[in-house]
Amino acid sequence: ALPISESVGPANFELIRKFVETLINRVSISQSSTRVGIINFSHQVELAAPLQQFSTKADIKKAVENIHYLGEGTYTATAIKRANEISQAARPGVRKVTIVNRSEEH
Repeated sequence: ALPISESVGPANFELIRKFVETLINRVSISQSSTRVGIINFSHQVELAAPLQQFSTKADIKKAVENIHYLGEGTYTATAIKRANEISQAARPGVRKVTIVNRSEEH
């Protein structure tokens, strides 16, 4: 789940985007191996990439590039709930991993 809220700020948003791209580069992505889904969240929660939509690194990276910083509220709990719902669409018997990136300055 990718935060695009006001608390993150534009500079941190770019760092988060780079982290996601690095993660994508380190895994084998295909319909038969690792699948990646992306949720954006701020004052709303949006499914940017369903698990079944992209089967190549290039496609999922393009989806990450198309995510824009919104600024506004942070609905982390709603994003986590949506991520859990989406993981139900994963293949049975495979390990499911959810990363929620909620970067804030304190």
